Amino acid sequence: MRPAFFLTIALLPACEQRRAPAVPIPTPPKALVAPSSTWTDLGRQLFFDPLLSNPPGQSCASCHDPATAFSDPLHRAISPGAAHGALGNRNAPTLLYAKHIPPFGMDEDDDALPPAPVDDAYAQEVREEALPLQKTGGLFVDGRANSLEAQVAGPLFNPLEMNNPDKAAIADRLRAAPYAHRFADLVDAQALTTPDSALHWASFALATFEQSAAFAPFASRYDAFLAGKEKFTAQESEGLDVFENPKRGNCASCHPNRPQPYDVCPPLFTDHSYHNLGLPPLPGTLPDAGLFAITGDPKDKGQFRTPTLRNIDKTAPYFHNGRSKTLREVVDFYADRPTGKFGPAAFPETMETRRTGNLKLTEAEREALVAFLKTLDDR
Repeated sequence: MRPAFFLTIALLPACEQRRAPAVPIPTPPKALVAPSSTWTDLGRQLFFDPLLSNPPGQSCASCHDPATAFSDPLHRAISPGAAHGALGNRNAPTLLYAKHIPPFGMDEDDDALPPAPVDDAYAQEVREEALPLQKTGGLFVDGRANSLEAQVAGPLFNPLEMNNPDKAAIADRLRAAPYAHRFADLVDAQALTTPDSALHWASFALATFEQSAAFAPFASRYDAFLAGKEKFTAQESEGLDVFENPKRGNCASCHPNRPQPYDVCPPLFTDHSYHNLGLPPLPGTLPDAGLFAITGDPKDKGQFRTPTLRNIDKTAPYFHNGRSKTLREVVDFYADRPTGKFGPAAFPETMETRRTGNLKLTEAEREALVAFLKTLDDR
């Protein structure tokens, strides 16, 4: 097997064992004497603290509420920022299962070639050697962060989000917080003394919270179905076949839903790859270049990382700009995109054409697919 080549060192635990081994977040000095839940508890306090924004009033939970699978509680296409009149430029995604997103790198595009016969080991090996590589992973929908620590720090300084001007401002807010003493308990009295140290330990606490079990419950009806503990309705079973069948919906080609031998957790419903789905920009907005803004590669224009479909019914609206309000709208877009009824693609030259569009799904198949997708919500 040709090993996947990664552009960066892995900093997050990933579900696929064939990926580069994860490097854990550095252990705090007093981790051996402090209860393991302490950093999680501190991270939880920071996550819900509205005093960490400028002006005060916006917390991480303002756009990532547990009640809506850690997405926007008001289901807005674009969430407002802390500053008066500020408005983000992308839909707030769920944070559930983010700890399983691998770092940005390259991996084999397993869907690029027809499958080899299951009883022909040589043909399988030849196919595997010929598979092209594709960009995968990275946090945020454009892959610009390679660790949870980097991801959680991003919104703190984004003028369209929490709007802090610099690290010193964050350090001042942390030193004034009612939980400031907990940093001294867990690290030492100097933990919040400098801006760099304050941001480091605050990011560590937030990242630890996002690595807790609450962010990866694997508690959906689909998980119970895989375990043989629950049966689907006839419509949900039909929807599962539409989802998996390459000649019907073919959704599983980018959102794999069956356990694989190399998995160390249940299916995440994403292969973490990048695609330009042909979305038009929202009215009155400029096209979002997505991954291109990070890599500078013209082939990446309009490409965004494939999201998990877990909790999809709780996290409307959909796509990176929140253009679709319902799951049925999403299904119709994937099935009918080439018809032109959705408007011109922002970047037609890089639009995905191999796996989506002109699917010829019937009304019953579309409704069945929606019914199946609703089984992915954690309970």
